[in-house]
Amino acid sequence: MVDFINVITVCGAGVGSGVLIKMATEEALEKLGLKKDTDFSVTVAGTHEAKSMDFDICVTQSIFMKDLRTYAKENNKNWNLVEVQNLMSSDEIKTKIEPIVKTLMKK
Repeated sequence: MVDFINVITVCGAGVGSGVLIKMATEEALEKLGLKKDTDFSVTVAGTHEAKSMDFDICVTQSIFMKDLRTYAKENNKNWNLVEVQNLMSSDEIKTKIEPIVKTLMKK
């Protein structure tokens, strides 16, 4: 269990769709009762950068999921990868990350 959740949102270069996912992810975590900067942080990263980062949850689009899963498997990474269809849907993200958050947090 952790007291603070580090989340990354991943897109190709870390500047476009990742920012949209970041905003929706922050909203989703707040809907779960968590407070930004107290309980969690969300960082945007490109796919290559993400592979060298430490994080608790990674939220991304299906286009990048295969690459991340393959890398995780080949490098024995036990990553919590979350695939979203609607980049701006905090409700979709909330539904998908809630079980992971409950497992990670003491709350």
